Amino acid sequence: METNGSLLTEEIAKFLNKNNVKILASMDGPHDIHDSMRVYHNGESTFQDVLAWYEIAKQNGCTVAISTVYHSNVAKNINRVIDYLEDELKASSMGLDLLHIIEGNQETN
Repeated sequence: METNGSLLTEEIAKFLNKNNVKILASMDGPHDIHDSMRVYHNGESTFQDVLAWYEIAKQNGCTVAISTVYHSNVAKNINRVIDYLEDELKASSMGLDLLHIIEGNQETN
C-alpha cells in the first residue's frame, strides 16, 4: 500500500500488520526538504504528521519502506536525505521516484 500516512491510526496500523500489508511511505527527507514539495492544500507542513504515522506503523510491527520523490531540492541535498532516512528514521528500505509533471496532455520528467 502506498500512502502519505496522514490518516493512519494505531487501529489501522494493527490491521495492516495483522493482514501482512506492506507500506510504501511518502517522505522526502528532513523537515525543510520534505515540506518543500509536501504540504497540505492550506500550505501547512505535513512533516510532523508523516513522521508521527511512520512511528505508529513501526511501533505496531508494520513493514514500511520509504518512497522519496526525486526533485530539485532532493537532488541538491541527496546525501542529507539519505543520511536522514538511514540514521534518523532507520529506514530498512528506500527508493527514489522521478517527479512527473503533467502539463495539458504532455507528461515530462
